[in-house]
Amino acid sequence: MSGCRGWLITPWIDVLPLTPQVAVASMQLGGAPSDPADRIIIATARCHNLKLLTSDQRIVEWGGIAVI
Repeated sequence: MSGCRGWLITPWIDVLPLTPQVAVASMQLGGAPSDPADRIIIATARCHNLKLLTSDQRIVEWGGIAVI
């Protein structure tokens, strides 16, 4: 993790925790991409009422999250 610390300290990036709420929400995303990491990212955005910045066509085409 030490190699990542520099880019984590910026005014425009917030690292959000993996909470029990996010974990449960990631398992309840009907039709979402099956990749667990994608599901956690989607659930995190949804739980925090955020738009998701992504170029992942599977997420965009799924349509269950607002994307930028």
